[in-house]
Amino acid sequence: MPDFSPEDRMDRALAWADANQEEHLLTQREQARSVGVHEKTLYRWIAGRSVSFTPEEQARIDTAKEVTTRRTSLMIKRIAALTALIPAMLSTTVGVASAHSTPHATQAVVTLTYDASNAGQWAGPIKQAVQNWNDAVHNVHLVPTSTPGSADYVYEATSGWPQATLGPIFPGGNGDVQLGQQAVDEGYDQTRIVAHETGHILGLPDHYSGSCSELMSGHGPGTSCTNAKPDAAEAAQVDTNYAEGVAAVHPHHHQVVIDIWSGRAPTGSH
Repeated sequence: MPDFSPEDRMDRALAWADANQEEHLLTQREQARSVGVHEKTLYRWIAGRSVSFTPEEQARIDTAKEVTTRRTSLMIKRIAALTALIPAMLSTTVGVASAHSTPHATQAVVTLTYDASNAGQWAGPIKQAVQNWNDAVHNVHLVPTSTPGSADYVYEATSGWPQATLGPIFPGGNGDVQLGQQAVDEGYDQTRIVAHETGHILGLPDHYSGSCSELMSGHGPGTSCTNAKPDAAEAAQVDTNYAEGVAAVHPHHHQVVIDIWSGRAPTGSH
C-alpha cells in the first residue's frame, strides 16, 4: 500500500466528498479502490482520524455524509416496501400468504455473534444494549462469540466519533462498530450510543429528527436523552430485515455510517 502523506490523505477524503456532493454514485469502497488504499483506511480519513480539515473542508465532508446516508436510507425503504408487497402478491396468485402478515416467527432465528474484547470501558453498556435489542426483536439474536476472530461483527473502543457498518449483517459477515470517545465527551449516554450503533448493524439508518423514544434519533434529542431501547417501529423493521432467516438474499457490501454525536442542530437525515 502506498505511504500517503497527510496532504494525500486529505486529497483523497475530499475527492470522495466532492464526488458525493451532488449525489453521484461513488461509494467509499469505490473511492478506496481507485486510490489504492483499504476501505477502512479511507473511512478513518473521512472521519478525521490522522487528518485535520479546515472548517470549509469539514463542511464538504459533512454534506457528502448526509447525501450518502439519505441515499442509503431511501434504498432501505424501497427494499422494505418491496418486501411488504411480496405476501400480497403471493396471496393473489396462490392464496397462501396474507398482505398483513407480521414479520415474526422465521423458520429459524438468525444468530449473530459479536466480539467485544477490544471494547474496554464499553463492556457494561454493550451488555445492556445487546439485552435491549434481544428483548425487543424476534427474528435475530445477538450473542458474544466463543471464538475470537470469527465473530459476525465487532465492538471496539476508539477516540473519534462512533461509526458502524450499515447492515443488516448476517452470519459470516464482517460488521464493525467503533465506539468513539468523542460522543461520551460531548455528554451522551454510553448505552444509548451502543444501542444506536448496533441498530446500524441490524440495518437501521439514522433518523436524527426523531424523538427520544426513537433509538435511531441518535444525538438529535440532545444529551438529556438516555433512552437505549428501540421503539416498536424500529423493532418491527429489524424483524422484517431478518424475516427470511439466513436463506435470504442479502448484499455482501455495506456502507459505513459515521455518527457525529454533537450538540449541533442536525441538517438532515445524516
